[in-house]
Formats: sequence, C-alpha cells, structure tokens
Amino acid sequence: MIYIDQKKLTVDGVDVYPDHISQTQFWYIPGTIRLAQRNNRKVLSYLWYTDSETDNEGIGFLNFEVNTAVPKATLEEIEKQIIAKWKPEGKITLSTVPYHTGSVSFSVLGGGGVDVAKAGDLSKDPSVVYQSKEQLVWNAGSSSLVGDNAAVCSVRFSKEGKLAGAMNAVLENKLHNIAALYRLEFLAMRPSVTFTVKGTFEKTIQDFKASIGASIPLEVLLLDIGVQAQWQKIMQNTDLKIEVVNYTGENEQDGLKWAQQVLLDYVLKNFFEVQLGAEKDAWSPLSKAPDVEATVQKAKDVELAASDKVADKETTDNDKDKPADKDTDAEKDTDAEKDTDPKKDEDTGKDNATTEKDSAVKQLIKAAAPFIPKVSVRASYYHGSQVNSIDFMYSEKKAKSMPVLPQALVALDASDNVDEYVTKLNRAGTPFGRAYNVVVSIPDETDQAKVGLQALNVQARYPASAPTSKQTPFNLTVNAGKTTGQNPLPFQYDAKGSAEVEYTADFVFKPSSDWESDAFQYSLKGTSEKGLITAMAESVVEFLTISVALGTDFVWNVDQAVVTLTSAKWKGEKRVVFQKGAKDAMDVKVIKLRSDARFQSEPVQYSVDLRKANKSVYAYGPLQVMDKQITVVDPYANHIPVYFTAGFKDESVDITLTYQDGDYVWEDQFSLEAGEKKVQRIIPTLKDIKLKSELEAQYEVTPESGDSFKGTIKGGMTKVIKTSA
Repeated sequence: MIYIDQKKLTVDGVDVYPDHISQTQFWYIPGTIRLAQRNNRKVLSYLWYTDSETDNEGIGFLNFEVNTAVPKATLEEIEKQIIAKWKPEGKITLSTVPYHTGSVSFSVLGGGGVDVAKAGDLSKDPSVVYQSKEQLVWNAGSSSLVGDNAAVCSVRFSKEGKLAGAMNAVLENKLHNIAALYRLEFLAMRPSVTFTVKGTFEKTIQDFKASIGASIPLEVLLLDIGVQAQWQKIMQNTDLKIEVVNYTGENEQDGLKWAQQVLLDYVLKNFFEVQLGAEKDAWSPLSKAPDVEATVQKAKDVELAASDKVADKETTDNDKDKPADKDTDAEKDTDAEKDTDPKKDEDTGKDNATTEKDSAVKQLIKAAAPFIPKVSVRASYYHGSQVNSIDFMYSEKKAKSMPVLPQALVALDASDNVDEYVTKLNRAGTPFGRAYNVVVSIPDETDQAKVGLQALNVQARYPASAPTSKQTPFNLTVNAGKTTGQNPLPFQYDAKGSAEVEYTADFVFKPSSDWESDAFQYSLKGTSEKGLITAMAESVVEFLTISVALGTDFVWNVDQAVVTLTSAKWKGEKRVVFQKGAKDAMDVKVIKLRSDARFQSEPVQYSVDLRKANKSVYAYGPLQVMDKQITVVDPYANHIPVYFTAGFKDESVDITLTYQDGDYVWEDQFSLEAGEKKVQRIIPTLKDIKLKSELEAQYEVTPESGDSFKGTIKGGMTKVIKTSA
C-alpha cells in the first residue's frame, strides 16, 4: 500500500511515494488530467441548438473525455529518479495508486466574456452542485477506477441557464473559462503517530462559535468559511497542550499536523450539532445524522487536499520564479524589502498572496464538493456523553482514505479547427443533410489491456424513432487493440433535425486476464441525443479491486488467517489466505473482480477465520466491506506500545519483555542495537485497558557482558536501557 510521507518525488506534476512494506514497489499520483486524444484529435464536441434567428441562448450539449494518463517519458524519468533517490535493491515496480471512488466535476469561471453572474437560476438542475456570481459547478459523472481513470463527461446547458451561447463563444475563441476536476480517493498508510492532549475545550469551542456564529448553513460552512481554515486559526491560539510523543515520519511538524486532525475529528464528533427538524430546538449531535457527518468528513478532507495542492503549486511557482544568486548587496537588499512589505488587500487586510491562495483553495473546494444536505450546524455544548476536559494518549497507524484533486482546462488550442468540434443547428431553418457527427467514447489501448478487453463492437442507428429499414447504421469495431470504422460517426440530420441516436455495444473480455469473473461477454443498448455514445467497459461491468491486509499490529499466534468473500456479484466464495512465516505474510493482497454492472449496488460481505493446526481458534463476520478494503484483526482487545532507547556502549543487548494478567502471559524477545531510539514493541492484552499508562510490563536485559537486570515499563512510555545500571 502507498506510504504517504514527506519522502516523495515530484516529476512533471506527478507525486511518487514508496510502498509501506515492499522496498521495490512505488506508487504515483497524477496531479493533472488531460483531454483525451484519438487519431491526433481531442475527444470533445459541442452541439448548440437555437430555435430562431434571434435566439442567442438556446440549448447546448458539451461532451468530452479526460483521463489521468502519464506520458511514457515522464514514467521513465520517474524510474530514473527513484533509483537515484531510494537506491532500491532489485527491479522496481511503478504503479498508479488504486482508487476506490472517483467523480468528475465541471466548473465554469467568470471572465473573458463569460458573465456567470447573469446565468439563470439552476437550483432545479440536479446536476448543478454549486452556483454563485463567480463560479458554476456541475456533476459531470464518474471516472473509471482502473487504467488511466478515463471519464466521459456530458454537461447540458439549458435555456434557463442562459449559458449555451456563452459556451459556444468560449470554444470558438479558445478561452480558458472551463475546467474539469477529479475527486479520486485512495487508501494510504501514514506514519504512525503517538501524542498526548491535555486541557479543556472551553476556549476551543468558544473560538469555533465566534468564527461561525450561533448556527450556520452547512453549505456555507463547508464551501465559503471552511472547517480546516477555521481549525488552523484556532490551533494557532489554542490552550490545549498537544505533544507528539513518537512520529515515524520524516518531519515531526507533520506529526503535530496529523495530531491536530485527529483532535478535529474528536471536536466534530463531540461538540457539533445539526438541526434535524423545523423546530428551533431540534438539534442533535452530528453522529445522529450519518449522511451529514459523512459529508463533513469528505469536505474536510477535500479542503485539506485543496490547501496542500495550492501550497505545492505555490512552492513550484516560487522555485520557477526564483532568480539566480544576486551579485550585489544592493540587489539583495531590494529583494529583502519586497519580501518584508507585501501589499495588503483593502477588504480583508490580508496580503495579496494570501488572498489569492485562499481564493484558489475555495475554487478547488467548490469544484470538488460532494452533495451537501440543506441543514444548519453549530458548535455547542450539549447534554449527553460530552466531556469538556481531555487527558489522553492517542496512538495510530492505520490506512486512511485520502482524496486527490487532479484538474485540467477544457479548451481548444490555437491549432484546432473549431468547426471540427462545434456543431450549430438553428431549428427554424432546414437541417436536412447537415453533418451530425456522433462521438463514440471507447477505452484506449492501454485501458483495454488493463481491463482485459479483447473486442468491442458498437453499432449506432439514426434516427432513433425511424423503422430499421429507414435508419442509417454505422459500426465501430475494436479487436485486439485495432480499431475499424470512423469516429466520430458521420451521420446527417433528417428533415426534423432529430438528435436521438440508438445504439448497441458488445464487449468481449479475455478469459486469461487477471480479473476473476463468471462471464466474459456483456451487452449494452441505449439512446443518446447529446452527440455522444459512451461505450466504456464500465458501462456494462464493474471492476472491483479489494485490498486485504493484516492489521499493522496483528499478532501471529495462529498459522493461517483465511478471509472469505461472498456477494450477489458472483457465484460461490472467494478466498484470500495469509500464512504465518510466508515471505508475503504482511503484504497487502489484492483481489480483482469483474461483475455485471447491474449488481454494482450489491454489498460484499467477508468473514475471517484464524486457524492453528487446521482448527479454528477465532472467527468473526460476516461484515460488509467498506472503502474496498479489509483489515484482518486478531482477537486482542488492545495493542499497547512501549518504547526502548539504547543508552549503552555495547553493540547490542537482548531483551525479554513479559506481561501477565491472571492466567494470560505474553512474552516478546528481541535485540536492541546501539544507537537505536524509540524502538516500538507491541503488547497485546485480552482486556480493554482505557488508559495505556495503566498497563505495566516487566523486562529483563541481558548485555553482552555482565549480569542481567530487570525493570518495569508502563504502556506508552519510553525506557532508556543503560548497561551500567
């Protein structure tokens, strides 16, 4: 699994990270997306229909395809830099990170002749997720979760929206007012962190209430104010004492940042309420409204990702703009004056750079925002299990779902012929015989290989309402990567100017591919009036990738861990087995399943059986798979860390760590090398221990020379081992 830390490479906007276990596996995350191209032509079309010679608005259909493809030259450069930076032993594997959800938004910004403020009321358009005087955002569809994550986007500009004519002008003038943005989520391991928090929440909650008011619409909090933005301000002046005890990452400041995020989750859970009815007193804890709580969590994570993305871009731009070393003291002094006297924004009082950064972050958040329920929220003390004081030690190392926000401009280049992409039709005239090009969106050769697609045949017939004998058919065929037929399909309008096309598509997959499946052939049929036929594999099948892993603190007191998966998506059972002592015992195992898209909403259940000497010693389930990951846990109630630091001059010492609770005895033997600091050992307990410090274990140290000696250590604590003691 990808391991997110500061130890990364960035090449041509692509971030590269190591694996959390394997020394030769590396993962990359594209920072941008691009318009797809086939036969040196962008996969983009715009149909603009008007009803009369004086109709300047009309209706528009914008269709385009985008993906996260990374050029081969960039991948080769990444491999070179991996070898230079990390010096891996053995042949490296470079893979795109596997995503478990993906959606695409389409955003229109004002300027350049586009007056978004004059757009009509689009509140009744279910595809519009955000509208303001500066920005409009549509939900443009979902992206593929395999291959290059291709997304076929289709946006309808209604007559009420008054933007169809403006979009025609944007494309004709090749302006940069429109963009597509992905919101992809992937699972990643973060460095482990242990921290303590002490204090009361009174000032923290009062600061939150002061920043957002007595109550606030959820949409305003998430899109305009920002949960993360307010939290960062609060953390700058907090009276809570947050101390990072142990952080395995490269930068300890990141450990503090992560600790603050965990604390934010605690505050949202315990001190935020949502209004669930019309009555003024109908307030309940956020946890009582799971859909609202999930929206807040997603928006919070998106805001953090957007801030990081803008900060990375700012750093890159600054590096590009950084001048060569100054030769004279006068030049250096001039630069120093510029840096210490930033211009201020008259309205906000912030320097212009900060204002621009805040604006860029908000644009990203609004473009990537999930659906937001129409409710109000507030920060408040309320009756229940809420506790005002806090004094605990928290330790975490687990996989977390993280969003990434690659984006791209949707525009024609100076060399593009507009007439090849834009079709205008005035319904008051005679449309008969005019060209009606229908784009067929199909997987590219790379994606065909990745999903195991052997052949694809698309047949389209026009007009859809006519008898078969009076329809014009066109075929587009893909076989073993070779495409036969024209794309776009060169139809001609009938006398009515009909736009509807009916089509069928047949997909045949290779039996030998690495996707497990009960079937190899699937069919699709439908109609389209948008000038676009989507014949992507995801139209008929679901490509489900499930990651199965042992918990990071899994204790091997068994021979096997057997995970059994069942679902209506397939027949029978699927099994994943972890074997004690095997080289890949702690590796993440990935099961790839292809099933009919009709069963996409069906859940996947799993059961776990821990076996020793061919007998079951502990089992649980069935449970539902969440976020396309399964983490296998052992039967222990707690996994409490203790830490050892070498304070001796010998090369090493042997340590026996023992914990006893009644009849239960746990023993762990290991060596501590000279110079090692905060070596973590995990003590599993059968009983649930509320405070780590309540656990007390014994240890015996055997040095290279001299007598052994014993001592005690408490949970979460660090013991410095000195052989002279």
